[in-house]
Amino acid sequence: MTETATITELTCTRCGHKWYPRSPALPTRCPKCISPYWNKPRKIKTSKPDDVNNVKAKKYRLLCLKCGYDWTSNNNHPTRCANPKCRSPYWDKPREEI
Repeated sequence: MTETATITELTCTRCGHKWYPRSPALPTRCPKCISPYWNKPRKIKTSKPDDVNNVKAKKYRLLCLKCGYDWTSNNNHPTRCANPKCRSPYWDKPREEI
């Protein structure tokens, strides 16, 4: 008596491709998208505290004390001036302190 293995149709959870494998062993990758995670569902990203209830991140209005450039930023204390011509790391220091 010979043993027969039933080969079932497989579906990639990443791209949705359906195929019949050549051997009864599970393949390591999807033949279409080449994903090694073809049989694992995607993880759902968790929202950040700022994203809860569509609350926008706080914006800060900043002024470079060296060149006078005025800009807005999500960071309340950036490392450099946002002006491409200035880019000074001393944007927040008065001229006397530099």
